[in-house]
Amino acid sequence: ARAEIEFDGDAALRLAGATQVRLASDDSTLRDVQLAAGTVQIAIVARTSAAIAVDTPSVTIRALQPGDYRVSVAADGSTLATSRRGEAWLVTPKHLYPMKPGTTFAASGSAEDPQISTQAPIPFDRFDDFNAARDKAMAASLAGSAPPIGSTLAPPAPVPVGTPSALPER
Repeated sequence: ARAEIEFDGDAALRLAGATQVRLASDDSTLRDVQLAAGTVQIAIVARTSAAIAVDTPSVTIRALQPGDYRVSVAADGSTLATSRRGEAWLVTPKHLYPMKPGTTFAASGSAEDPQISTQAPIPFDRFDDFNAARDKAMAASLAGSAPPIGSTLAPPAPVPVGTPSALPER
């Protein structure tokens, strides 16, 4: 099973199966998610005013500009973070690492002093296909060619209240 948390119609956090997250903050400047296990994708389709941060046991991934950013936490607490599209930051207490498209960082160890390395990009899989389809739908919604993702049709017009004589003739 997968899940999606949409933020203001221009950004989303998507969860792969068997993922444990906690929404720590959702305000106008920062959406902070704590990822304990599993895989999430940050999808920013349009410029947003709020940064999206994913805190893992060892690092934080912070994204503000449009792009797709995949973050995974393994059973041992290690983190893999990949920028599929766009630029984000991998943040530690001592360093900021720019995440350019195609970059994958591996992080392990304590949050106070994690070990950071780069590795080959994570291969694309079905979760990426799902995210690409959702990005396309979100972009279409923002362009006005589809109802917003997660929305329902407009509610029916209110029924006139009053005596039967106040109801319109048919």
